Amino acid sequence: ERAVFSAKGIWISEGDEIDIFGDKAVVTSTPGHTVSHVTYKLDKSNALFCGDLIFSLGCGRVFEKYENVYEDFHESLEKIKSGTNKNTLIFCAHEYTKTNLEFHASLSEVKNSLLSDLNKRISDFDHERSVPTNMDFELKYNAFLKATDSHTFKSIRDLKDHF
Repeated sequence: ERAVFSAKGIWISEGDEIDIFGDKAVVTSTPGHTVSHVTYKLDKSNALFCGDLIFSLGCGRVFEKYENVYEDFHESLEKIKSGTNKNTLIFCAHEYTKTNLEFHASLSEVKNSLLSDLNKRISDFDHERSVPTNMDFELKYNAFLKATDSHTFKSIRDLKDHF
């Protein structure tokens, strides 16, 4: 696996465990947004600090183009899905929820019942906290997490990049 350099000058890699405020955080290599992207899953808190891998109803852009980047990104999302549960809190690095809601509402494959719920969330957005989100919500609504393969993921990412 790839090793990455942290802000404190410590080398970390897949499977390493670090202490964050008394909670064990497991490092997961999640390339896609960048080749060296990592996430931190906190055991006791049941929280995922995912940087730019997942956003509420979205995912990060591909910043480093390399061979198989979309396969890596999709695999990273699948790895996170299998390593979390529906109650896992998702802490992302940026707030793009409103734009992501508008993007999802524009997708033709969104079913009417989901579209109605998403439109309500768009209108309520200014009055609700959107982060952290949770895996249950993201699995239900996030088109990037619903992608069944890297080709579908790339198609959705291309649509979002030009939205």
